[in-house]
Amino acid sequence: MPTYYPWENTLTRTADIVMVIGARGYGKTYGLRKQFIRDAMKGFRFVEIVRHKTQLKGDDAIQHGYFEKLEQDPEFSGKILLKTQGVRAYMADIPQDEKAKPEWRCIGYFVAITEAQALKTRTFTNVKRILLDEAVLERDNPYKRYIP
Repeated sequence: MPTYYPWENTLTRTADIVMVIGARGYGKTYGLRKQFIRDAMKGFRFVEIVRHKTQLKGDDAIQHGYFEKLEQDPEFSGKILLKTQGVRAYMADIPQDEKAKPEWRCIGYFVAITEAQALKTRTFTNVKRILLDEAVLERDNPYKRYIP
C-alpha cells in the first residue's frame, strides 16, 4: 500500500488556514480527498477551488475522475458510491436491493476564483474544508499569473 501525506496530524491544528507544500506525488491531494469522504460520512461538505472557470468545464475539468482512486480505496470500496455532476460532488450508500436507485447527497462544490464576485452571495451549507490545490504555480503552468 502506498504511503500518503499524513493528514491526521495536520488536521488536528486549530488554525483557520493551513498550507502544506511538498514534493509532487506524495499523496497530499489524495489524502485530503479521502478526508473529504470521511467528513461527508459525518454530514460535512467540502469546496475545491480552481483558478479559472474554464477548469470546471470540458474534458480537462477537475471533476473528471475526481473520485476514481478513492473508489478503489479499501476504506470505501463496496461501501459507497461517488460521482460528480456539474460543479457538485455526490455520495450515496450502495443500495441493499439491486433494483433500488442510490440516494445521492451533495458532499462538495467546485468553484473558480475568477467567479468569486458572483459566488459571494451563494450559500454553501455544512462546509468543513476548503481546498485550493496547486496553490503555488509552476513555471510551465498555462495560468502563469496569480489572480488578484
